[in-house]
Amino acid sequence: MSVQPILSVRDVTVRFGGVVAVKNASFDLMPGEVLGLIGPNGAGKTTLLNVVSALIRPQEGSLAFEGETITGLKPHVIARKGVARTFQVVQPFKNLTVMQNVEVGAMFCARDRGKSQIRALAVDALQKVGLTAKADALPSQLTLSERKRLEMARALSTEPRLLLLDEVMAGLNHTEIDRIIGLIREINRDGLSIIVVEHVMKAIMAVCDRIVVLRFGEKIADGTPEEVTNDPHVISAYLGERFVRRQAASAGAA
Repeated sequence: MSVQPILSVRDVTVRFGGVVAVKNASFDLMPGEVLGLIGPNGAGKTTLLNVVSALIRPQEGSLAFEGETITGLKPHVIARKGVARTFQVVQPFKNLTVMQNVEVGAMFCARDRGKSQIRALAVDALQKVGLTAKADALPSQLTLSERKRLEMARALSTEPRLLLLDEVMAGLNHTEIDRIIGLIREINRDGLSIIVVEHVMKAIMAVCDRIVVLRFGEKIADGTPEEVTNDPHVISAYLGERFVRRQAASAGAA
């Protein structure tokens, strides 16, 4: 019996006036898979995440989540079906504690759960991202890395089956990036399917089973990290020869 994709994106096109942000994009995401979405600035990566999370409705194409068509549904409906996301610009509720911020996420998708169940979801999410000790702090007291992890905790508290991560490593140092890489691996081991939009190629190579490359809104490659990073079109459009030389040097040193 063949395994059904958890997410299917078919021929999605998004236009903003006369600008085509995404053009005929198609891909499948399998259960438990980590998919990287990469490309130059303006390639349509975040726009495509916005389509999946229903913040933007495509002019053409369709989407299915767990075999059910979700094209045209509202964002809160998509979230309650099991799709959660983070955003490039982290914007926690400034006057709520870290714990309360995560509880808001848990309450949003809680439906008939009681207060104790909501608290349990929040506690579990904070533990997963390593912020238990900061539960009573305000967001202003957190570092950028901690605020990024708070954003992830809010998403995880909704108990998603698909998690969309939009540049959660942007602006972090090497140590902080390594911690986020470890966190993504850990939550993926629990069976969570993940789409990662990221410019940090170290992270993309470390966590992704497969990579889709966009350029000017069009998909130009889809394959394993090794296949994609050796694709001449991807090297020309995004990675550059310098990246290839660094990868070769790293492989030789290993």
